[in-house]
Amino acid sequence: VGARAALEVPSRGRIEADEHFAVFATRSLHPSRAGKYPSPSFFGAHLLHEVVVEAPSHQDLRVIVDTRFPQLKGTVAESLIRLWDAVRALGATASTRDVGMRELEKLCVRVVKLLPSSFAPMDLDSANDDAINFASVFPNTALREDIFAECRDVFLGAGATTSAARAHLDVVSTTIADQLGLTPERRDWVLRGRIPELSIDRDVNG
Repeated sequence: VGARAALEVPSRGRIEADEHFAVFATRSLHPSRAGKYPSPSFFGAHLLHEVVVEAPSHQDLRVIVDTRFPQLKGTVAESLIRLWDAVRALGATASTRDVGMRELEKLCVRVVKLLPSSFAPMDLDSANDDAINFASVFPNTALREDIFAECRDVFLGAGATTSAARAHLDVVSTTIADQLGLTPERRDWVLRGRIPELSIDRDVNG
């Protein structure tokens, strides 16, 4: 401490770091109910200066999704963010995984693959913000069922090992179905009765 960082490398001797050398240590944490983060306790934490980077705001997420997935720009992006945010607001149990930005990205990737080539995204500015929902964006119930199936893999794919976790995942699936405008009967059919389609790519040899 107080001197340039240095490292002894076999066959090369002592190597000193540049005067602008810096070490960055990152950690991803959820704040407490009071909005505070626990103090770092890892080795050497007292030598580092902590900078808190807040999670992206709703508007930030819109910009990220619109830029990363132009096919979803506008009302689709807004609907997906609202669905993801509704699931994230449910929290997690001790044996289930927290929902983060990775799940939103996975969901967007999967939805892009479901959209027909003729689909044209609607500009959010031309739509009534209060009227935005999946039923209005995707009137086709079959497509919304396909999206629900993708949500199942993204948010429920890890499964549950305890009764509390199973009850939590039931609430998650109900929330997703409500966001997608699916009835409980359609939700249960997708979860338990739907048989995935199997397609085999064949070459000239069959």
